[in-house]
Amino acid sequence: MTPSLSEIFDYDVYNKLNVNRKTVVDIGAYVGDSVKYFALKGARKAIAVEPHPGAYVEMIETIKLNNFEQFIIPINAGLASKPGKICTTDVDISATAHALHSKNENSCETTVPAVTLDDLLKRFAVDAESVLKMDCEGCEFDVLNK
Repeated sequence: MTPSLSEIFDYDVYNKLNVNRKTVVDIGAYVGDSVKYFALKGARKAIAVEPHPGAYVEMIETIKLNNFEQFIIPINAGLASKPGKICTTDVDISATAHALHSKNENSCETTVPAVTLDDLLKRFAVDAESVLKMDCEGCEFDVLNK
């Protein structure tokens, strides 16, 4: 479940992550709250992956409002063990923490590209000193158990 703004900024839930001058790969970037935190903590660059179309639009707004266009690379896709497409339900943004995404396109409301972690790391030349934050409502099992 995605931490709330209060947990991120008031309770500093990511304070143990040393992101200073590092690249951050943020899987499940939601509306850009955590990636904004990483920017403010000195991260060099962030790749922000969010499959939900509504949350992605809000993340773009967060990036623009904070002038992070040169720092944050937003990607409207879902993480999976294989490239292709995934289904996402058209739920309200506040319900995305409980929305599960699947690879079954048969009864799909919306599809977004599926990207692999390997492809992301290669595409953006992410080095071994980078930080990976994964909060993707179950995709962790698919990606890590491939």
